Amino acid sequence: IIRQAALKHDLYVITDEIYERVTWAGRPHICMATLPNMKERTLTVMGLSKSFAMGGWRIGFAYIPASVMPAILKLQQHLLTCTCSFVQEGATIAFLDPPHKEIQQLWQEWEKRCEYMTSKLNAIPGISCKIPEGGFYAWMDISETGQTSDRLADGLLAEGHVAVVPGSAFGATGEGYLRITCVKSRNELDEGLRRIEQYMRSL
Repeated sequence: IIRQAALKHDLYVITDEIYERVTWAGRPHICMATLPNMKERTLTVMGLSKSFAMGGWRIGFAYIPASVMPAILKLQQHLLTCTCSFVQEGATIAFLDPPHKEIQQLWQEWEKRCEYMTSKLNAIPGISCKIPEGGFYAWMDISETGQTSDRLADGLLAEGHVAVVPGSAFGATGEGYLRITCVKSRNELDEGLRRIEQYMRSL
């Protein structure tokens, strides 16, 4: 649908594909730029903080059509400085080598934690939650509670001491949902689930 709209209206598409290697249940990642007639109108943004757990290293790249590159260079030169050398070396190894066994095990563990977290959330009154198709955040449907996502997020933080992101932060269609991470330690997940259930039962 996005491709059809872009071609029909002569649009560029900016895609954030940082989760390309962490899709679950064997789903393939489809890069927008590989679709027919999309290479010259897709700006792909990529980083290593998610797939390779390199958060804080602050490294990534953009795959951009040559026709757009001069404008992007002007923007980049005024916003960013060069990433330090050892981070560039780490990123090079991460992308050039086949995924190491340790990284593959990490991805597998993330998928298990997403499955575990969503199954436990679904057992809590007032919450329904589908297993994410990729990434490591659960999208909790709280519409049954009748509360706004901001109000419920504030309550969970103030009384349950659990930080979540209200769906309203993602636009109008996000209202009625909360976003929560699934890849903390098992002990932290269990404690967070206990606090969420306790708070939800108190409503």
